[in-house]
Amino acid sequence: MLAALVIFLGTYLVLAIGGVPGLRTDRTGAAIIGGTLMIACNVLSIEEAYRAINYDTIVLFFGTRIVVANLRFSGFFAAISEGVVEHAHHPFPPYLYIGHTRLRYLLVLNRSMRHCATPL
Repeated sequence: MLAALVIFLGTYLVLAIGGVPGLRTDRTGAAIIGGTLMIACNVLSIEEAYRAINYDTIVLFFGTRIVVANLRFSGFFAAISEGVVEHAHHPFPPYLYIGHTRLRYLLVLNRSMRHCATPL
């Protein structure tokens, strides 16, 4: 039980900060390492680990990434950004919007949502 808690909290910490400082491990690597440690420490069996995978979520994230990539390649985010700058009559509103977007970025850990919202 203690091993599971330590592994979970360590993995969650790395996910929250975005990586391991000084190492080239990102969120994906942290999730893989955390899952591997759960199996290696006998917290989960291989069968339990396979059953814990939610393929619907994986497909949803993959689909969202495809939509965001196509929006970026089509110039959607650039057009929206230009529209915000054109309609700003004072330099403060775009900075306010950027600050609001950055705040949402910090509060939302969903990577796909960040990909959609940050360019706007």
